[in-house]
This record gives sequence, C-alpha cells and structure tokens, in this order.
Amino acid sequence: MVNQVPNVVIAVTGGISAYKIVEVIRLLKKENFTVQVVTTESALKFVGEATWSAISGREVVSSIWDETKNVSHVQLAKQADLVVVAPATADTISDLAQAKANNAVSALVLTTTAPVMVFPAMHTQMWEHQGTVENIETLIKRNLMVFSPDKGPLTSGDEGVGRLPAPSEIAKLVVDHFKAEVKPKILISAGGTKEFIDSVRYLTNASSGRQGLALAQSSVARGFDTTLVSTKKFHGGWNLIDVTSADEMLAVMKKEMLNHDIIIMAAAVSDWKVKQKASTKIKKSDSNWNLELVATTDILTELAQLAKPTQVVVGFAAETAPELSTLVSLAQEKLARKRVDMICANDVSAGKVFEQDSTHLFLIKENSVDDIGEMSKLAAAGKVLDQAVQIFINK
Repeated sequence: MVNQVPNVVIAVTGGISAYKIVEVIRLLKKENFTVQVVTTESALKFVGEATWSAISGREVVSSIWDETKNVSHVQLAKQADLVVVAPATADTISDLAQAKANNAVSALVLTTTAPVMVFPAMHTQMWEHQGTVENIETLIKRNLMVFSPDKGPLTSGDEGVGRLPAPSEIAKLVVDHFKAEVKPKILISAGGTKEFIDSVRYLTNASSGRQGLALAQSSVARGFDTTLVSTKKFHGGWNLIDVTSADEMLAVMKKEMLNHDIIIMAAAVSDWKVKQKASTKIKKSDSNWNLELVATTDILTELAQLAKPTQVVVGFAAETAPELSTLVSLAQEKLARKRVDMICANDVSAGKVFEQDSTHLFLIKENSVDDIGEMSKLAAAGKVLDQAVQIFINK
C-alpha cells in the first residue's frame, strides 16, 4: 500500500447494478481508503443519496450545480488519486467518448488528470452495438482503463454479456492499483493460434482468449507496462501485437521477452501444423486427400530456455483429467519438463473453461500447489499476477 491514504472517487451512473457499488465502497473503506461518491441524478433512482453518504462518510455530489461557489466536481477531480466509473451505462460511455460535461460524472472525468477505471454494465445488445464498441475504443485510446463486463443474468430475465463484475473483484482491482510498489514489465500471450491448411481453411481450437485478456486488464490496472501478443484483437491500455500462427507467436514472444520481466503464456497454441500449406483453396471435388501434420515448436519451453535468471516464466496447462489429482500430477510434470516458474492448470473437459467467463485454476510451483477455486477469469488473473510478481521479487 502507498504511504498516504488513497483518495478514490467512485462515480456511479444510472444502472440497476448501482446497488453493488455500496459493497465496493464498504470494502475500500475497510482498506482505509478515502472514498468520495459522485453520481448522476439518474443513479439516485436506484440507490438513494442517504445510502451513499452513510457508506462513504461524505456528502454526495450528484449535480454540477452542487456547491457552485467551489465547483465541487472540479475540486474532486484535482484531489482524486483514482476515479472509478461503475456501473458505466451506455449513455455515460457515450458522453465520455464525446467529452461531454453535462452531469457531475462526465464533468469529473473530463476534468481529472488521475487514472480512470471504467466498468461498463448494460444489456448485451447495447454492449455489442457498433456505437458502444466505437465509444469504448475511443476511451481506450485516451488511456482510460476499461474492463469487460461479465456474462450472466441481466434484468428482465435476459442473460448474456453486460453484467457488472462482483464488488470484491472491482475492489481488488482498485486495491492492487495502489499496492503495487514493484512495477515489472509484463508480456502476455492470448487466444488460440490458427494453422492454415490452404488459403481459407485452418486448424485451431476453442480458446476465446478471455483469460489472456483478463491478465492484461489486471496488469494494466496495477500500473504495469503490459504487452499483449494475441490472435484476438483485444484493445486496451497495453501494447497489442497481432499474430495468427504458432510460428508468428513464437517469433514475437522471443523478441519481446528481451524487454520484459514476467512472461505469461496464456495462449492456446496449436500442437500441430500442416507440413505443406496449399497455395490455393483445396476443392471439395479433391476427395480422399490426407493432411500431413508436423509438430509446432513448443513456445513455452523455448522461452524458458531463453529466460534470464531474473525473469519469470509462467505457463498454462489445459488438461482433460478424470480426477483433480491427475490434473495436478500432469501440471507438476509439465513444470519440471519445461523448467518454468509456475504452471496454471485447469480441467477443460466437458466444455469447461474455453469460451466461459469462469475458471478453476491450480497454481503449481516447484514446492507448492495452490487450488484457488472456481472464480471469474478476471479474479483468477489477479491471483496469477500476485504469485508471478512475488516470484519476481524473490528472484
């Protein structure tokens, strides 16, 4: 934790999940943070001003007309060490992207020079609308930290992407932002590689890349200089390098690792590629043709061999193990064989983990096995980074 008490401004907008922010504030107050609540007027339709004032211990600012003599939203913007917009509705995100100052929240964000975390929450259709996508990209270009919403039950009985993360996850991201005294440079891989058969077909896997994305988001939230090497176009406050195949990912990771302290291979890399890619599309009429496959280079092993003694290398092991003891044994064998610092193992049988929002990781080190339990990939990312940074500090 930093020496001075962090001053966090929580900006609440008019979404049904505003009630979750009461718990976020309670958790931050438990960490002895100073918390000031700023709301839009519509947010008060979901949670009243008395509740915000009681839980934060401070008067709420809900209008740009509050304390006009002192221009309260400007003063708060100057005093803030961090601004957290949660929940961030589609309307608020639109206002922020257009640099409007039409309410206390948008005026605060437009005025502050402090880091800003944005936690969107809305219906899936709103989240996926091209307008929202473009607005999010605008905020990211302006270096705001935007966190992807969870998937789950929404209002009106709907279900999909757009749910606000759990209060404990939001609070931990805020706490981690301040307590990270050591600032290692982080290199992360994400997504499933594609190995082309011909000009249109390829071999791949079911990886969504969400765990790698969560790692990048958690890393940036801590203020780490972060590079994401990904087969998915995940934009954020990191340096994104697009790759497609295992060979491309290997070349980029080898180059980038020279300038990073912690290397995390979260990507699902294909084990095989075709020996000879066809230069044109193979016609369906060319029946009974066979694919000759050859093994791809083991990127994790290669990186571990090239790593300096001060660098930390973390790998992932996706297994279809009948028992957890077997999963752990396979991960321990992989740890020893690849000579890495930590393996994050999970069971992906029966459609688990891949393309899901939650995971169940075992963090395997030479002399320890840590079952972190089932949790969201964002929460798991924090656990992985906690241990990876600790390994780095102890090297």
